[in-house]
Amino acid sequence: MGSPAVNSENIWDVYQELLAQFEQLDDAVDFIEECEIYLAMLEAQINNEENLAPVGKDLLGGPENPATDSAYYMGGVNNGLGLGKSPQLPAFGSD
Repeated sequence: MGSPAVNSENIWDVYQELLAQFEQLDDAVDFIEECEIYLAMLEAQINNEENLAPVGKDLLGGPENPATDSAYYMGGVNNGLGLGKSPQLPAFGSD
């Protein structure tokens, strides 16, 4: 746009050009604000992911990390008896 000489013949053209430039500036400010919000959301998501337990890692004491006697924690499966074992139920009628 430069520095045009403003007179009665071109005042409307100068006004429209200035208005268009200010509107573009408003759009740029809106865009920057939207980018800042998006970046803040990404940062919050990254911070949340850092606080989560790592995916794919088993709890300590599982089958991959047994005790010295080969026992390991199975998470209370089947009342603590593990997989494939049945609890011994009392015989019917015995108290």
